Amino acid sequence: MKRVLFVFFWFFLLSLSVFGFDRIVSLSPALTDIVAYVGAEKKLVGVTVFCSGSVCRGKERVGGIVNPNLEKIYSLHPDLVIATTMTPKRDIEALKQLGLKVLVFRLVSLEDVVKVTGKLGELLSGGDEDEGRELLKRIREGVLPLSRCLKGKRLVVVISLMPLYVAGKESYLGEILEMAGAKVVPDTTFSAISYEALVRLKPDLVIFVGRGEFHPLGNFKVVKVEPSDDLLHPSPRIIRGVEEIRRAICER
Repeated sequence: MKRVLFVFFWFFLLSLSVFGFDRIVSLSPALTDIVAYVGAEKKLVGVTVFCSGSVCRGKERVGGIVNPNLEKIYSLHPDLVIATTMTPKRDIEALKQLGLKVLVFRLVSLEDVVKVTGKLGELLSGGDEDEGRELLKRIREGVLPLSRCLKGKRLVVVISLMPLYVAGKESYLGEILEMAGAKVVPDTTFSAISYEALVRLKPDLVIFVGRGEFHPLGNFKVVKVEPSDDLLHPSPRIIRGVEEIRRAICER
């Protein structure tokens, strides 16, 4: 009898994970991209004001990543709200107090992106972790052409100027560039640094993916990659972002 109940319990959970979520609100553009990638785009009813691309069409806007509109979210009657650790805990708790199911994901490293892709594929479209592994395979294939341009170079990746903010070795961008044989500094995820600290890092090359014009104090080369959600979203869009880096650096 216990065995029968155990099997029924896991069957119930599996059914819930595949069929239970039909109205999803995403509080992260990157998570929205991942939902679309795993084939569950039609389940999205709400997205942030930062959502871009065709996936956003026809979806209600529910505020920003760090300042979501809780009343708007509740009015959409979602059966699942997905967010990243960038959304304040107080807002996450407030949504739970309203009786909403909320899942929070970390999206900082490449491993995070791969794991979340596999998890949402399993949860929303009946897939499995293979979707995450397939994404990693595609990223690795896209990185290969970068090796001839970046191998052995010491890199700093600047993503904004005010403040000066960099993606370090342990960020998804840093990890991807290290796949190409580069040495990414500093040894952090994402952090604000001073211009003096940037000079002390002694990079061979600075890759600037932010907005504006970057005029560094040091005597090193700067390559500007036009700011793009393909690079700044820790999601499957990074595949296109890698190609943008390749064109900016290897085709000069």
